[in-house]
Amino acid sequence: MIEALFLVIVLVTVPIWFAVAERPGSMVPSLALAAGLALAAAFALPAGLTAGVLAAPWAVTTAIIAIDRLRGLAAGARRPGGVADRIVVDAAFAFLAVGGGAVLVSRLGLQPFGFGEPIVLLTGVHFHVAGFVLPMTGDRLRREWPGRIISTALAALLIGIPTTAIGFLGAAGLNFVGGLLVAGAGFVVGYGHLAIARAHEGSARTLLRVAGLSLLLSMPLAAAWATTSFLAIPFLSIAVMAAAHGGLNVLGFAVPGTLAWRSIDRVDDGRVERVAVPKRALVLSQFDRIDHSDAYRVRVPAGIDVATAARAFLTAPPHWVVALVRLRDRMVTPLRLKAVGWRAPDPSKFSLVAGARGGLFPVIGVEPESVILGEDDRHLDFRIRLDIAGEFLTVSTVVRFHGWLGKLYFRPIQPIHDLIFRATLEQTRRRLFDAAVTRRRAA
Repeated sequence: MIEALFLVIVLVTVPIWFAVAERPGSMVPSLALAAGLALAAAFALPAGLTAGVLAAPWAVTTAIIAIDRLRGLAAGARRPGGVADRIVVDAAFAFLAVGGGAVLVSRLGLQPFGFGEPIVLLTGVHFHVAGFVLPMTGDRLRREWPGRIISTALAALLIGIPTTAIGFLGAAGLNFVGGLLVAGAGFVVGYGHLAIARAHEGSARTLLRVAGLSLLLSMPLAAAWATTSFLAIPFLSIAVMAAAHGGLNVLGFAVPGTLAWRSIDRVDDGRVERVAVPKRALVLSQFDRIDHSDAYRVRVPAGIDVATAARAFLTAPPHWVVALVRLRDRMVTPLRLKAVGWRAPDPSKFSLVAGARGGLFPVIGVEPESVILGEDDRHLDFRIRLDIAGEFLTVSTVVRFHGWLGKLYFRPIQPIHDLIFRATLEQTRRRLFDAAVTRRRAA
């Protein structure tokens, strides 16, 4: 059971995370898969020299990658913020190398410090699942669910992983503390997956929820195991714990979570994706009734703040959008509807404050994490909220009609509304990436 679960990690989840972390065109994912297949063959043989030889490529591959990542981490230490940006992922690769070494020892049939099976193999599994997949998944979650809670949880995880392993050598107190740190961090990561699942659709949402719920079940079990082991209270046998806890972590969390993030990150950088409307956008509209709502998102450069993204969105629509807006202004004048009054403002000089006009939409409010646009008119009221979460800009629209005039106005132009927002977001993304490239060249 333990071997089968472990090979799922080696052959399914680890190669996917390699593909995510490495540069496009890198041979590392392919080499890792080949080494993983050799490792699978090692588990078909009794522990010994032959099995050890087959397991060696996995240990060597993970060690080389870890050394390369740690060298990059050392180089990043010379840049402001260089360590903070990559320490979780680089630590995960270092933990994976430790796990690869433990599995090599297991396949050779060695008993370091007098520990035999299944402790040696479980140590390797621990560093692969809790030490690699959990930090990789947590770091990816942090980009979409940023904040102090997830950052603290990941810090606790990086401390808890080696602390738990050291505890296996006989320091029961360290094993207890490390186990609680890992369980607490895993619980937060599970909650985070559930929290952001509603912002996605289809299989990604389902996979995120399965991964989150599995961690919410497995991590309290891990905390109970650590506590009862420290207090010498009979609880579950190692075999039962490995099947229950390991099954939840591998089949319930690691595989669904990895596939979910892979599915999400396969969205092309330039593609505008329609997503579920965030609840905060619905609530902050303060409308007593919502007759239409939609939301679109697009990937933007890392580190972009919402104010910069909002300026680009408001001041850089495609030319055909500007032409449509001006035509619309002429057509609605007899109906005594408000005009947009497009004046092609300079993005660098555009004042992003409440009440500002002249861009694509009037500005209603500016907050540290969002910008709210909108207007109240005779036929309808609308609110547009721009949010940055990780590397994605989300633009949500909420509309309230005023009787038949609002419906008569909006329903026929709804397809055009969708085209305008998609095109404007694509243009916004291009301008933001072009500006980011210019800044990098200047640096």
